[in-house]
Amino acid sequence: AIGQSFEVEWTGPDDGLDNVQVGEIDGRYIDYTYTEKGNPLTLVAPGTPGLYELRYAHRDREIIGTRPIEVVEAELALIAPAQVEVGSTFLVEWKGPNAGLDNIQIAEIGGRYRDYSYTDRGNPVELTAPGEAGPYELRYSFRDREVILTVPIEVTEAQAGITAPDSAPIGATVVVGWEGPGNENDYVAVGLVGERYNNYTYVREGNPVDLLMPTTPGTYEIRYHLAAGDVVLATK
Repeated sequence: AIGQSFEVEWTGPDDGLDNVQVGEIDGRYIDYTYTEKGNPLTLVAPGTPGLYELRYAHRDREIIGTRPIEVVEAELALIAPAQVEVGSTFLVEWKGPNAGLDNIQIAEIGGRYRDYSYTDRGNPVELTAPGEAGPYELRYSFRDREVILTVPIEVTEAQAGITAPDSAPIGATVVVGWEGPGNENDYVAVGLVGERYNNYTYVREGNPVDLLMPTTPGTYEIRYHLAAGDVVLATK
C-alpha cells in the first residue's frame, strides 16, 4: 500500500555503494537502502498508487536486476470539526501510512501551510487555526513531500471585546475584562493607536486581568491579541 514499509530480500555482489531501490519504471528512484545494511532490507512504498519497479543498483551506477511491484491505495482519512474559530486549537484524527516525516497540516487552499504536526506525535494530533477567517484545507503530507489527502475546513470569526476604564493615571494598574477565544498564548495589551504595545498580560492569567499603563500621557488603546498570527480581535 502507499507509504507502507516492506521488506526486500536480495541476491547480488554486495559491493561498496550497492543498493536496492523502489522507483518509477525506467525513471527516478523514490526510496533506497544500501545492501550493507542487511538482508532483507526495508523500503517505503511511494505515496501515489501505480506500477513501479524494484532495482539492484551496482555501485550506485548500474542497474543489474529489476522486478515489478504494484503500489495500491491505502486507507486514508482526516477527521476534524467542519468549522473552528480563528486561533483556536483543535484535534484531527488521521488514518494513513505514518511513514517518517508524515504530517498533518492546516493550509490555505492550494497554498502554504499555516500549522502542522507530525503523525508520530500521536493520534489525534493538535493543530492551531489561522488568525484570519476563511476557507482552508487539512492535508495529509506523506514524508513531508507529497500531499495525498485534503479535506476542507472553515475558520470562522471569534467573538471578542474589551472592558476597561476610559482613562487612567500614567503607570497605573488597570483591571481589564476581556471576551475572546482565551487561547493559551492570547494576550491583552496597551499601546498607542496603530503602534506596538507598551505592556501586555496573557489572558491565561484570568478574567479580568491586571494591565500596567504606560508612563507617558496620551491616547492609547487596549487590545485583545490572538497569538495565531498576532491578529488583533478587539480594541478599546
